[in-house]
Amino acid sequence: MQAIRTKYVGASSAKGSRIQVKCEARTIYLSYDSELDEYENHKSACTALVRTMGWDVDGYSDMVGGVFDNAHYWVFDGKRLQALRGMVNSMRAATWTGSPWSHTEFKAAVGTIGRAYDYHGSEYDAHTTDEEVAAWMARCAK
Repeated sequence: MQAIRTKYVGASSAKGSRIQVKCEARTIYLSYDSELDEYENHKSACTALVRTMGWDVDGYSDMVGGVFDNAHYWVFDGKRLQALRGMVNSMRAATWTGSPWSHTEFKAAVGTIGRAYDYHGSEYDAHTTDEEVAAWMARCAK
């Protein structure tokens, strides 16, 4: 597995706007989809390269990215997400007095996991069970 760089390439007289997706093994270009926002275009392009290379067959489809020098950089991060999900589930089983939702550290952990899976709604609705995560990731992959 390799880090992946996605970079916007503006339109020229011969080609429309596109995203360059590059890693050490390969470089591909995908058309910029005006229906998607910037982040979604870059994430979609990264996912396309991952699938082209056959890297997601081993369950390493969790990607996290950040922006540096006008490019997005992506790395595989399944272990961190699993660890956070485990932490939240163990906190849910804790013997606190009252609802765990009344504890800010619990809400923050659930929110972190939700954002890691591109969920930006209320932390009360974040996906933390294996079934919820699998269903969410299947919807994101479409």
